[in-house]
Order: sequence, then C-alpha cells, then structure tokens
Amino acid sequence: MEKENGKCVNLVGQSIGHGVSFIYRGSLNEVVMFRYKTILGGELDARTVENQKTEVKLKCLTLNKFSGIGMPDANKVG
Repeated sequence: MEKENGKCVNLVGQSIGHGVSFIYRGSLNEVVMFRYKTILGGELDARTVENQKTEVKLKCLTLNKFSGIGMPDANKVG
C-alpha cells in the first residue's frame, strides 16, 4: 500500500529527493491521500481489482490537473 501511496505522491507532483527522510515522505503520502479522499471520495465504485486500479489512476490524474491549475506560470524576467 505504501508503494501505491508513493506513486500517488509522485503523480501529484511532489518531488522527493534522496536526502528526504522516510518520516517526511510518509507525511507527504498522508497529505496526498487526505486530499485525494476529501476531493474525490474515499470509496471506489469499481468492483474488479483491474477496474479499481484504473479508477485510482484516473482520479490521481484528475488531482494532478487540479493542482496544475492552481500553479502560477513562471516567466523569466530580464
């Protein structure tokens, strides 16, 4: 389960470097899963495991789009 949470953290766009402690990474996973469950709901509608995997991937991509919309555009000045 933790491996799947890490994938979701990476999909959401959080960069995790090699110097980051395991505890910090765990708290990032918790924050991402809290956002996921709050925005998209904590339950899966699909019955089969394959369809559940697809549903989670689609929801993570949707969450990425949401976070991308809120990011400002960076332009070099000068």
